[in-house]
Amino acid sequence: MKDLLAAPGKSTSAVKLNRSVQRVATLLKAFTVTRGSLTLTELGKATGLPESTVYRLLATLQEEGLVERTGEGHGRYRLGLELFRLGSAVLNGRGLGREIFPHVQALADDTGETVNLGVLYGFNVLYVHKIESEKPLRASLTIGSASVPAHCSANGKALLAHVSDDRLGRLMGSLPLERRGPNTITDRDALRRELGWIRERGYSVDDLEFADDIRAVAAPVRDHHGDVVAAIAVAGPATRFSLEGVHELAPRVISTAGGISAQLGHVMAGPGRVHEAPQSPLTGEKEDDRWTA
Repeated sequence: MKDLLAAPGKSTSAVKLNRSVQRVATLLKAFTVTRGSLTLTELGKATGLPESTVYRLLATLQEEGLVERTGEGHGRYRLGLELFRLGSAVLNGRGLGREIFPHVQALADDTGETVNLGVLYGFNVLYVHKIESEKPLRASLTIGSASVPAHCSANGKALLAHVSDDRLGRLMGSLPLERRGPNTITDRDALRRELGWIRERGYSVDDLEFADDIRAVAAPVRDHHGDVVAAIAVAGPATRFSLEGVHELAPRVISTAGGISAQLGHVMAGPGRVHEAPQSPLTGEKEDDRWTA
């Protein structure tokens, strides 16, 4: 089955790309979770576009409701609500809209820990749903954040385990396996072995791999084609989450992933493939989605 989405940054055909559209996309992607509002000058620096070009693009985007002035003073812009509507359509189109939230809520209620749902975004995990634990010390993350590398997170490894060998090779070859925690897997052969074990047992574990105080367990979510479209995880502090406890929780996480998969029309197991969100060309920003105390 042909991939519905091309690898991040790759064109699926020989069609010449429209430079104006690329400029608009670059401008919109300059806004991030940690840079919610930007000035004309800041946008020019972030995109490398002349301020005169940025100004003309902003005027058109304002007219379409895709950006708006912030009210924080002259010359500051933020993304418009029309993009929120379009973003909701993205999740609904993948079957990952509000209708799956009861499954996420039930898992959070059962465990008392933070539950999140993520999709593959290049070689990172993009979080699209979360319910945070009510406990004072808890795992915390930001919806829309894509700062967590896939190779050192439970969600990410559950997703990478179902990527084709060719795509996995391209993903791992494009970036170093950065060490983020004491147990981060930084050897490519070791990571491939780990992904094989994940496919066999049906779940993945983050054992102090993203940080020295976090453990998590995740399982893949499949659509009606049997393709992996997301991964759901439970994460908590290592002081409450022993490695043994994480493995004991795995059947509950797998059951929740199965419930979401059934809602998406999945009826039988299969090798599947991973759907990815397209990756922003603007990089270099690292958010610290770790703890809220």
